[in-house]
Order: sequence, then structure tokens, then C-alpha cells
Amino acid sequence: MTDNIFELAKTSQALGNLSETIIRLDAALKSKRQQLSGEKQELQAQLEQKESRLDNLRKASANVLQDIDSIIHTLDNVLENNGSGNNNN
Repeated sequence: MTDNIFELAKTSQALGNLSETIIRLDAALKSKRQQLSGEKQELQAQLEQKESRLDNLRKASANVLQDIDSIIHTLDNVLENNGSGNNNN
């Protein structure tokens, strides 16, 4: 009988320790979840900024290419209208 009481006390203590460990683990998981959520939001904001910058660079590149095409077209017209392009008379 004494052995049963002793085993019951050990079991109760082990369950108490397990319960405390689970509570600490739950708190750690909540903390980690909050940390990861914050990191996710930060990374998402960075991604949006980079996507916006990339879009601006694409638009700027397209505009530059259009300007280059326009200049080439203008130069072609000058050369066609002036012969060699060096004759100013």
C-alpha cells in the first residue's frame, strides 16, 4: 500500500511537471508565432516595395526604349531627306 501511495505521488509530480512544461511550451509557441507574424509582415512590405520598384524600372526601361526608337526614326528621316546627312547646303 505504501508503494502505491509513493508511486501515486511520483505520478502526480510527473504530471505536474508535464503540465508546467506544456504551459511553457505553449507560451513559447505563442511568442514564436507572434515573432514570425511580425517577420512575415515585414518581409511582405519589403516584397511590395521591391515589386513596385521593379514595376517602375520596367516602365522607365520601356520609356527609354521608346525614346531610343524615336531618335533612331528621326535620324533615319534626316539621313533620307538630306542624303548623306553631312550636306548642309
